[in-house]
Amino acid sequence: MFYIDFNGRWPQKDRFQEFAYDCIYHFFRNDLKRDIFIDIHMKRDLNNYLGLCDGTRNQVEIEIARNYDNNNESINALALTLAHELVHAKQFIRGEINDSNYIYKKGSVTLDCEGVRYSQQPWEVEAYELQQELFDLYWL
Repeated sequence: MFYIDFNGRWPQKDRFQEFAYDCIYHFFRNDLKRDIFIDIHMKRDLNNYLGLCDGTRNQVEIEIARNYDNNNESINALALTLAHELVHAKQFIRGEINDSNYIYKKGSVTLDCEGVRYSQQPWEVEAYELQQELFDLYWL
């Protein structure tokens, strides 16, 4: 079972909550037998990051920046960033990534990604590939 908690000043909070549950259940129909806690925080800014995600197999914390580069983010931009970070949440929950090293595990493949550029890290490649799909399916 998933427990998603939103903190901070969210515009259209109910819509974002529904979107987050839709995205998570996109990856996990009913195949988990444990409780998962996801805390999602709206922050004023994140020092040049749109979003951040950290977690374990049982608990994930996501932060979303309301302002980026001294500009307020649009509702759609916030949703797209949230979709990206929820892909990372899926990766933490499935044990594909962890925050202690640069190891990426997917199926029988294990990659050591230390020294790999940000844009080529497999977890980022996957998040950028899926964020638009999730946005189109569950936000629009």
